Amino acid sequence: MRRTKFPYTAKTSALVTRHAVSIDKRRARFRQDLISLQRSATEEHAHLHHDHLP
Repeated sequence: MRRTKFPYTAKTSALVTRHAVSIDKRRARFRQDLISLQRSATEEHAHLHHDHLP
């Protein structure tokens, strides 16, 4: 997994980064989006099933 660079921060590189935005965090849930070029077989399988949902 590649490290991502974040200049002007206390820790300038990260292996895993998480970011979520919500108006009301009590009602909204967020899944992790890892910054990576590779997906595990389980994640890829789940991704294929969610593409066709409305």
